[in-house]
Amino acid sequence: MFNIIFPENTGQRYYSIHFQYLLDIFQYLGCNISFQHRTDLIVTINRKDFLFDYWDTSEVRKSDLPTFKFHTKIEDLDKVIPFSPVSFYDWSEYYKLERQICYKPKNILISFRQRPYAGALERRNVVLQLLMNKSDFNVLHHIIEQEEYWKEINNIGTAVFVPGFCNNMLDRGHMQYMAFGCCTISPNLPEVLPFNKPLIDGEHYIRCADDYSDLIPILERHRMSSDVKIYSYIGNTAKQLFKQTSTPESLGEWIRQHL
Repeated sequence: MFNIIFPENTGQRYYSIHFQYLLDIFQYLGCNISFQHRTDLIVTINRKDFLFDYWDTSEVRKSDLPTFKFHTKIEDLDKVIPFSPVSFYDWSEYYKLERQICYKPKNILISFRQRPYAGALERRNVVLQLLMNKSDFNVLHHIIEQEEYWKEINNIGTAVFVPGFCNNMLDRGHMQYMAFGCCTISPNLPEVLPFNKPLIDGEHYIRCADDYSDLIPILERHRMSSDVKIYSYIGNTAKQLFKQTSTPESLGEWIRQHL
């Protein structure tokens, strides 16, 4: 599809996780790829240079190059081009598992299998305590193997996510669950994905307060009523959004539109 000059991963400013994610997309698309030493995540696509801004922060980096940004807010669309944040590294595995995972919320199991660490340490511990204090809640919270965690979507009601770097961003685990069609609950996600598509509360996820003060009432409301059907609707629309914006095929089309 494209002729690519990709930076060598030899200890530059960017992390291997972002390098590998982007490289895997081009490899999956069957691009003609060569490598060159560069000091930033700058990729030449059909002779045109682009900066890929992988920073978790919404801050816009200054650059003379057209910039694809992993976490974009709507107010920055005149400065950067939205790009899908890190989701999967092995796309063949994703498509294989997608056929095995069929989200049909039929019980009240709540998934909250997020590791408390760094900037998310306090927030995730607070939310875990909120969930565990409800004796009538069945909360899955121990860390398990990655594939088992994904397949667990088949057996849960919903999943709660507390973002990592900051409290209002779409992080990797959350995006993976959306990709497999699971209804999720999190604070506001003000990001814009490729094709300038926003994440909409009630369509792609259920929004709770930034301080999680209404998380328990939200869970109780859906658990005690027929509103659990909403979970299926939100899970399906989240999966469709992922397919429209964040698979290698859709990202390839998005890049082509900016050459």
